[in-house]
This record gives sequence, structure tokens and C-alpha cells, in this order.
Amino acid sequence: MFGPIGFGEFVICSGIYFMLYVLSELFDHVAKPQPISTTFRIRNQEDFKKTMVTAMETLDEHKDTMPQGTYVEMCNNVRDIWDCVT
Repeated sequence: MFGPIGFGEFVICSGIYFMLYVLSELFDHVAKPQPISTTFRIRNQEDFKKTMVTAMETLDEHKDTMPQGTYVEMCNNVRDIWDCVT
């Protein structure tokens, strides 16, 4: 099964390899990654504010069940998000 291959198998494998190579070259030129925008637009400022307040309320409700330092870290993360978009 894994022994030497004949000329016919070599031709088939070479053809498959060539087709895969051509396809990869085509897709390399066609499917370039698109740059990701670093600018976010908030569609509804009021909904965003309500969501942030709700997130902070949920954190406050569960602060006693979180590992030490997690509550402060999560609050800092929410604050950083708020600072980034407002």
C-alpha cells in the first residue's frame, strides 16, 4: 500500500497537486483578508448606556460570589469600555 508507485499513479498525484497549487494561487489573489475597522459606531447611545448600567448592576449583585480581585477587574473592564466609546 505504501510502496513505490507506478507512473500512472505518479501522473494522477502530480495532476492533483498541480490543480491544488493553481487553486491556492487563485484564492491567494482573490480572497485577501479585509482590514478590520477599529472604529465602532454605537447605533443607539441610550440602549448602550442602559446595557452598561445593567452590566454594572449584575456585577454588583454577584460580587460576593466572585473570586477575590475578579469584581474589581470586571468593573475596570466595564469602565474601560465606557471610556473607549463615550
